Amino acid sequence: TTVAHMAHAGVGLFLEEKAVGLVVTGCVPGGPADLAALVKAGDVLSRVDGVAVRNMKEAAPRIGGLIGTSVTLSISRGSVPHQIKLVRGLPAAGGPRTAATAPTKTAA
Repeated sequence: TTVAHMAHAGVGLFLEEKAVGLVVTGCVPGGPADLAALVKAGDVLSRVDGVAVRNMKEAAPRIGGLIGTSVTLSISRGSVPHQIKLVRGLPAAGGPRTAATAPTKTAA
């Protein structure tokens, strides 16, 4: 199988560009971030795999990748930093764990 035939996905985060940085507004129901339940609305994303991201243009291509590969997100929840490792994938069949509303921007 060549790389051109391999499927790409993200982790199912809805992000919005705000003055404080990229803010999580929700998760795609049944997506990797939703199922892991480690990322919360209001978290601020600062790094993807150790690389600083300030906007969607920088974040989306770093969050997205081959399905089944992992990505590490550096987020802040209030003043507490967290590193979260997620596996890229599509929303799980069989429905979401939680409901989410459609935000203004989304990452790949």
